[in-house]
Parts: sequence; structure tokens; C-alpha cells
Amino acid sequence: MTVIKDVKIALERLCTAVDTNNLSELRDMVANCKKIKEKGSTGNHVIDFIFDEIYDRFCEYLDQDENNIALYVEFAYWHIEKNRYIAAAITMIETMIKLCSNEDSGNTDTIRAKLRSNAAIKRYSGEHEDFIKYYNELRLLRNKLCHAGDWNREVDLKKLKKCIENFFELYKKKYFNKNDMQNDLRMTVNRF
Repeated sequence: MTVIKDVKIALERLCTAVDTNNLSELRDMVANCKKIKEKGSTGNHVIDFIFDEIYDRFCEYLDQDENNIALYVEFAYWHIEKNRYIAAAITMIETMIKLCSNEDSGNTDTIRAKLRSNAAIKRYSGEHEDFIKYYNELRLLRNKLCHAGDWNREVDLKKLKKCIENFFELYKKKYFNKNDMQNDLRMTVNRF
């Protein structure tokens, strides 16, 4: 009975995660698939196949870093492969917001406003300039997609992929497991 209950929960989270860009839901979905995979077969080959695919694709990124950034970037690439470009852009925006916000503050709307402010875009040329640049490039691409802008599939898809790649390289070089730089980013953004 426990396996069936776990499978039911995992499938519900999978459906929710595919339809949402709530980063914690995405992470929980992978963690649940990992639990099911470790318990063995569900008794249903189709469900086993789905969980195996999710496990194989994402499990190596689970808990790879404290912010789960690698996991979320992999989700963005997965969305692109499935032609869910809006979901990819939103996942990346949410990932970048998460990196700038304090866990308990719930200040994501404030962070969004500050990252797209004139102070952030035009006047700031400090330590986190590339982060702010990539955030705003992704935001513009996201807006084109979400608000039926002039989305040029060939050109803008390349831009989206490149922007995700550039951000992830920046993250690995500058912020990965570097609490002092992450804290400086949070403090800098909150000063705008």
C-alpha cells in the first residue's frame, strides 16, 4: 500500500511540476521519483518508465549544490527540448530571483522590480553586472513569449539557450558554493 501511495503522490507532483515553475515543486518531484526508483517497480511499466526517465535525467543534479541551481537549469533545458519555451524562461527567471532573495523574506516581487530598475540596468557596473544583464535579457525573452511579442523562433530560441548557458557558466564560476558572493549579490540587489 505504501508504494501505491508514494506513486500516487509522485504522479501528482509530476503533473503539478510540469505545469508549474515553482522551483521547490520541481525539486520535490525529482526527490519523489528517486524514492520510487529506490523502492523498485511500481508494478506498472509505463509509470516505471516515466519515473526512470525523470530519475536518469535529473537525479544527478539533486542536492548538487545548496541552491539547486544546476537542477533548475537542467529543468529549463528540458522545457526547451519539449518546446515549452515560456516554461524554460520562467524557470530561469525564478532561479535567478531565488539566488537574489532571502529564503524567508518572500520578497520576490521586490527583487524583480529591483533587478529591472534603471539603477540595476544603467548605473550599476559592479561585481554583479553580468548577473543583472542576463536576468534582464531573459526577462525580455520571457516577455516576448508570454505577451505575444515578436518572437522569432530561430533567433530568439538561440538567444534563450545562450542566455541560460551564460548564466549557468557565470553561476559556476562566481556563485557556486561561494556564500560570500551570494550574500553580496543579495545585499547589492536589495540596495537598489
